[in-house]
Amino acid sequence: QIIIQSSLTDNVKKLACRILDNLALAEAHCHGLSKDDVAFHELGMVDSLIDMVMAAYCISKVAPDRVIASPIKLG
Repeated sequence: QIIIQSSLTDNVKKLACRILDNLALAEAHCHGLSKDDVAFHELGMVDSLIDMVMAAYCISKVAPDRVIASPIKLG
């Protein structure tokens, strides 16, 4: 709701919400839960929301053709 009710552009809101949704899916997978059962103890904190919104904002400003990331090292 914080993102949706903000004064950000619709594109930034949509991308930030997609980022949040992907993180929720990853959190659910790690804990063997459904996405709806994830507790947003960290993902819902303001600093995490700011990180997601700023990433969405920067991506929308640069408008890259694609975004590439290396795999996360586990363990």
